[in-house]
Amino acid sequence: MQHRNKGRNLYNQKACDSGLSVSWHDPKVGFGMPWVRVRDDHEYWCAHGESPNADIERFASYAPAAARVGDLVLVLFHCSHEHFTYDSGDAEIYTADGQPFSTIGIDKEDIESGEHDEARYSLTALASFPTRFPAAYMALSKAAA
Repeated sequence: MQHRNKGRNLYNQKACDSGLSVSWHDPKVGFGMPWVRVRDDHEYWCAHGESPNADIERFASYAPAAARVGDLVLVLFHCSHEHFTYDSGDAEIYTADGQPFSTIGIDKEDIESGEHDEARYSLTALASFPTRFPAAYMALSKAAA
């Protein structure tokens, strides 16, 4: 799977103009992907291992669609696949507040058929979280207690 942010400053007309708001109960919110600070540096690691690390600064503009848990974990909420846009075999993924997040080299047919499923990848990332990020998981456990 190839992720690449084309740096476009797109406005997702369909998602934003339809009254998209960041709410845990909003049907437009399709999935939440955890990002973890593994090292004391400038990067978050995506909990989905096939996605590249990202600079922390990148997430500042996504604050309306994110939930931070301390300094270690950020969960970024995204629109469901019905709100992705497509161009020449690529899919543009949007945050829950309608901002473009990334372009992936996956076509519409693979997404609509379920062959590629970002929501499933986020659930898999959550399931592997305790073993993949044990220090962050322990911090979360302590915070929840």
